[in-house]
Amino acid sequence: THITVNAETGEITNYYYFKNKDNGPSRNFDEQAAEKQAVTIAQELAGDKFDEYGDVNTNVDYYRPANSTITNYYGSSHSFERYVNDIVVSGNHINISFNHDNVLTNYRISYTEADFISPDNMLTEDEIMDIYWENNDIDLYYLARVHEKKTKTVLVYGTDNSIYCDAFTGEQKYYYNS
Repeated sequence: THITVNAETGEITNYYYFKNKDNGPSRNFDEQAAEKQAVTIAQELAGDKFDEYGDVNTNVDYYRPANSTITNYYGSSHSFERYVNDIVVSGNHINISFNHDNVLTNYRISYTEADFISPDNMLTEDEIMDIYWENNDIDLYYLARVHEKKTKTVLVYGTDNSIYCDAFTGEQKYYYNS
């Protein structure tokens, strides 16, 4: 078991549990109970910060052999995204995982301590795109991908840069060429 605690606040920021001799998958798994338990744990461990996180997104890890009605459950993972001013905060999540017995195996909170600018008086999406197109062109590309050992192409329109513009000035930020 590994636990990371904020030395100033006592807050648990990361918890990881691993049992080397786990007794394998389960044939029964209650997804609703796991999701409810994930919400309870997130509320308890995140404290007041939990109010900034949205609804839980749940994924169940299972395997069903071909031509079988038996499902083997390995556990579940649950995530919550953080919102400020009804805008998602990139990279700020709460992640929780359980094994097949609903034992907590992982808890992690990512929370950025920062001032968030109010979206009042920002440019509209159309205004941002007008500014973006002043400095960027749309081009035709062959997009090639390998799938099942075969290369396939599709003809696409795209730009050389990602669209990351300051919401108030339209100035291009974080240049990523692809």
